[in-house]
Amino acid sequence: GKPLKKIGDKPMIQWVHESCKKSDADSIYIATDSEKIRDQVQAFNGQVIMTLLDHKTGTDRIHEAVTKLKCHEEDLIINVQGDEPFISHDDINTLIHNYSDDFEMATLYKELTKEDVDDTNVVKINVIDNIATSFSRNFKSSNSIHHHLGIYAYRCEFLKKFVKYEQSKNEIRESLEQLRALDNGHQIKAFKSSSTSSFGIDTEEDLIR
Repeated sequence: GKPLKKIGDKPMIQWVHESCKKSDADSIYIATDSEKIRDQVQAFNGQVIMTLLDHKTGTDRIHEAVTKLKCHEEDLIINVQGDEPFISHDDINTLIHNYSDDFEMATLYKELTKEDVDDTNVVKINVIDNIATSFSRNFKSSNSIHHHLGIYAYRCEFLKKFVKYEQSKNEIRESLEQLRALDNGHQIKAFKSSSTSSFGIDTEEDLIR
């Protein structure tokens, strides 16, 4: 129920939706297994796709959603997490307009602050030559370690491949689904965020902040 938490006078999921609406995306859908979230989204005229309860990750949930939408293999999907209320529409557009079939998946990062280095709720990304080489909640500070943002881009064709893989040991250990892609030999392109305001809501302290 985290996306229903109020920030100001609106639920978190509405803030996410409004950022997405400002982007150049052709269509916006919220995939959820929660009737309460569905009702809230419909109240602000968002489009909802109801999904099964037992998905292991958000990416698996999105696969069910786009299957119901009958996506074409070449369709570009931008996966925005429901707990990123301050995600910038400019960042979404970065993925839309810079996606290339030279890689199969893309994501974003920003600079890692001293306060976030030891915070295991903050996912870290190791970036070398604009390629994500690994992800962890426990990386220590270095020039190549950054703060990962919860947003991904991929073609529908890749998504169909991804969900056929078993969850990898690294994915399960870190609770990070993007490691399933790396562990199966797929390259993830990493773009730097142009936003200074984006941060995910992982804890009650984040919500208060």
